[in-house]
Amino acid sequence: MQLFNKIYKNEFFKNIFTLFTGTTISQLIPFLIAPLLTRLFYPEDFGVLALYMSLLMLFSVISTGRYEFAIILPKSDKEAFSLSVLSIFLSFVSSLFLLLIVVVFYNKIIFSLHNYQLGVWLYILPVSVFLFSLQRVFVLCLNRYKMYKGITFNRILKSSSISSFQVFFGLLGLNKIGLIIGDLIGNFLSVLFLVRSYIYVFSCHFKSISISSIFLVFKKYKQFPIYNAPHALLDVLQINFVIFLITLFYNSTTLGFYALSVKIIRAPISLIGSSISNVLYQKLNKDYLEGKSILNFTKRLTIILFVSSLPFFVLIFLYSESLFSFLFGEEWAVSGKITSILVPWVLFNFISNPISIIPNIIKKQKQFFILSLIFNLLSLFVFIFAHYLKQDFYFSIKMYSYFMGLNCFVVVIWIIYSLNFVNKK
Repeated sequence: MQLFNKIYKNEFFKNIFTLFTGTTISQLIPFLIAPLLTRLFYPEDFGVLALYMSLLMLFSVISTGRYEFAIILPKSDKEAFSLSVLSIFLSFVSSLFLLLIVVVFYNKIIFSLHNYQLGVWLYILPVSVFLFSLQRVFVLCLNRYKMYKGITFNRILKSSSISSFQVFFGLLGLNKIGLIIGDLIGNFLSVLFLVRSYIYVFSCHFKSISISSIFLVFKKYKQFPIYNAPHALLDVLQINFVIFLITLFYNSTTLGFYALSVKIIRAPISLIGSSISNVLYQKLNKDYLEGKSILNFTKRLTIILFVSSLPFFVLIFLYSESLFSFLFGEEWAVSGKITSILVPWVLFNFISNPISIIPNIIKKQKQFFILSLIFNLLSLFVFIFAHYLKQDFYFSIKMYSYFMGLNCFVVVIWIIYSLNFVNKK
């Protein structure tokens, strides 16, 4: 108990615990609801949702030019506010542009995706992109001011809203629309909550905003749209292009099995990794600006993440197939087998994800982008090559998982290596 009190009094661990608690609840809700959803919806419904979410991630990740990730960096609150306004404006313009693309090229997009069930949802996609981008901007603003309780409440609100409405529409028998509409409503409620906190945080700066101040941060932080945005896009393409390839090479049912596997196995990353990453970004940037070394802290954190997570992922590797059958029904045993295959990737992704914000702090976005470009292209080549060897779906996913695990391992080594050459200010 004394050790727990000592750890909790440490601001860094206290903030992580706050976010971890909220993230645990927010992840636990859909996990508990999943057995019900798998009985209300069909695998192809999850396949359509997975395709929709992959498109959402693809466009939302670059809709702001990634300027929102610079909000934490400046010492000046006015400069941070200008970055948030710039991010919101770019997101709005990007969403309108996306709507125009959908209207003009609707039929061609549907045909190229080989999934006609997506249909009318393409018209809703720009709204989802705008809402998702706003959430990211507002959360990073709250993160700057260490308002972790607000971030925690928002995650619980979003998760519970999405799950509740998905179940509600499923009980009504609206199989084709329930999953996507439920997600849309949950994101809308999340934005309503966050915008109030955003106005509270920056209320004293609204009158001082000007075009010149926005243009100033547009130029000052141009490395984010130049390197960070393409980097983020590549990461999303690498992960979500696999979804497009599964749709192309296999079918919606296979995609549905894969989608549930990814949703469940990546939960630990969101549960702990995102909590650590949010607090770590604010702490390490502060230490870096003050001229403190962040190398030893990063090394210790990496070791702790690996040692503490290894037993969990070993259990998932051994028992996921029987666990999925028990929780979701016998027909979902396929998802359990896929989950076991994905363990090498997710394990090292869990370790690399929290510290992947460090290149932003030490201004190594360009080098990080080049490294990711090489591995992302190679990972897609591995998946496609495995398919054309005329092996089954499991073989392709296995090769992809092993290579992605190697990718994440190299990222960790590169970040630690780069920190050795960061001079104190």
